[in-house]
Amino acid sequence: MTTPEVSVVLPVRNARRWIGDTLASVLAQTLDPAALEVIVVDDGSTDDTTEAARAILEAAGVVHLFLATAGGAGPSAARNLGWTRGRGAWVQFLDGDDLVEPAKLAHQLDVARRSGDDVAVVFSAWGELVEVGDAWRPGARPVRPVVGADPLRDLLGDDNFIATGSQLFRRTWLERVGGFDERLRLVEDVDLMLRIAVRGGRFVDAASPTPLFWYRRHAASTSRQSRLQFVNARARNLRLVEDHWRTERALTPERVAFLTAAYFALARTLADEDADAFDAMTRHIATLDPSLLPPGPPALRALSRVCGYRRAERLTRRCRRWLRRAARR
Repeated sequence: MTTPEVSVVLPVRNARRWIGDTLASVLAQTLDPAALEVIVVDDGSTDDTTEAARAILEAAGVVHLFLATAGGAGPSAARNLGWTRGRGAWVQFLDGDDLVEPAKLAHQLDVARRSGDDVAVVFSAWGELVEVGDAWRPGARPVRPVVGADPLRDLLGDDNFIATGSQLFRRTWLERVGGFDERLRLVEDVDLMLRIAVRGGRFVDAASPTPLFWYRRHAASTSRQSRLQFVNARARNLRLVEDHWRTERALTPERVAFLTAAYFALARTLADEDADAFDAMTRHIATLDPSLLPPGPPALRALSRVCGYRRAERLTRRCRRWLRRAARR
């Protein structure tokens, strides 16, 4: 049997509505089918997602494998189960509602084949789809990530997110860092990329004029389920990078400014959601910038000069609440 070059790993949980379109986009790849295997990992579905996927893949004749977690193990565990059982030198992760353009794998694999062993990830432009009536339409303009001389900073950039499905991961690098951290269920993809970058893995852009991957944004999307949990997960990733820079004695003034701005953005959300977490965050910011002056907005910065950031944020929070109540009257 020919060894595939790419393992497509699909963790699914009650994805019956989406799985047909997702698998159709995988099966439409221009890549030689012999270079491809599809691994579906069911993570406790209570619908017929797996049965539907099985019927599609068996009819297509593509090499495939079905696995199952103990149920509800989470996306990190499901992905790890999938890629560790796969055989491809490169791994494509997709969620059960994602879509890929037909040229995605062939284009990125061409770049991957010409890359040195230090290249851990190949990525391309990607976009979001939003549901409009009965159709899916492109949302905001495509994201074209850039990973340059300071990859950890780039990987943390709000406007520079590299969606998991927009990438190809080299298997040997997944093995080197142990894959996804199975304790994590939010922003676990960024954690993986950061750990790869910390170990010296390079990220290469397989440039494309149009998106090669599409993320479908809908009410069940994980990142929308808990704003507070999402903020805490992002703070965790910031601390990972901060700790690395401190260990390497590489916490430059520019990086300090980047980190404090990112922490301040999270603190503003915590001020509305969790007072204790907000206080802990501001204490941590003070270890980086004792002045504790937020980068903006200007009114908050000015008020912070007068009464301190914590009090200024609490005052503006009360003002926001009053304005919301007034608007509902």
